[in-house]
Amino acid sequence: MRTLIYAPLGTWAELEPDIENEGVGDGVRFFDPSVLDHYGDLDFGRAIEAAREERPLLLPGVDERFPARLTSRRT
Repeated sequence: MRTLIYAPLGTWAELEPDIENEGVGDGVRFFDPSVLDHYGDLDFGRAIEAAREERPLLLPGVDERFPARLTSRRT
């Protein structure tokens, strides 16, 4: 299982977010439009539903932007 952290920068001092949520509409650069709200931010209910249905949450190519995270967290 891979985990992606989506949070405002500085929310959790111990964790560095992979995708920062610092303003209205930040999600459009990273997430599939089907999991966004009308402001362009991640809708957590839609994201959970999409994940359960094994639909993509991220836009094509976004996963590859985090190569260090993907390879360094093998457990």
